[in-house]
Amino acid sequence: MRDTLDAKIKVLSNTLVEMCTKVEENIEKSLKALVTQNAELAQEVIDFDGEINAYETSIEMSCVNLIATQTPLAVDLRRVFSIIKIVTDLERIGDHCVNISKVVLTLGACDLNGALEEISSMGDMVKRMVKHSIKSFVEESVDLAELTAKEDDIVDQSYEALYRNLLKQIKKDISNENQIIGLLLVGRYLERMADHSTNICERLIYLETGKNVKY
Repeated sequence: MRDTLDAKIKVLSNTLVEMCTKVEENIEKSLKALVTQNAELAQEVIDFDGEINAYETSIEMSCVNLIATQTPLAVDLRRVFSIIKIVTDLERIGDHCVNISKVVLTLGACDLNGALEEISSMGDMVKRMVKHSIKSFVEESVDLAELTAKEDDIVDQSYEALYRNLLKQIKKDISNENQIIGLLLVGRYLERMADHSTNICERLIYLETGKNVKY
């Protein structure tokens, strides 16, 4: 019974990693679509979101089936419920990739400004946070979870700097209003992705220590 339960939880964890990899790929593609103004790549991200949603449904159903057939208790039950919540965070991150891609399609071809460098830097941090948050959960590493969650402050600071810079630009040249609003939205979507990664880290810390921390 114990071996069967452990094996099923391991399968769930492996599938969770697969879903995370797909989400990371869509973050990469959505940002590349923005920088290169590639409408086809943006549409590819939007179309692929269905596969990420399918992962969420599949993992949730597997969790429900495991609870019904294996009756996990204590830490095992908390881990299964944590996985259910984590796939929701990953699915929301995937939704934000779609949002970024929709901005790309809305903006079309235009002269993008220096804010792209700031956005790319934010994107790199977010990708790292997403990857490390799932790694911390799978490896049950509180240290990695804490380090990753603390990076959310850096992403927040980057977003605030981006926000200020873009507001200055819109005051100087109102003709770029639509472009600047689009870039502001992209920054906000990235900031929300970091928040979801932080949620994952907080759940792992609670699972391993019993401490309900907020970053």
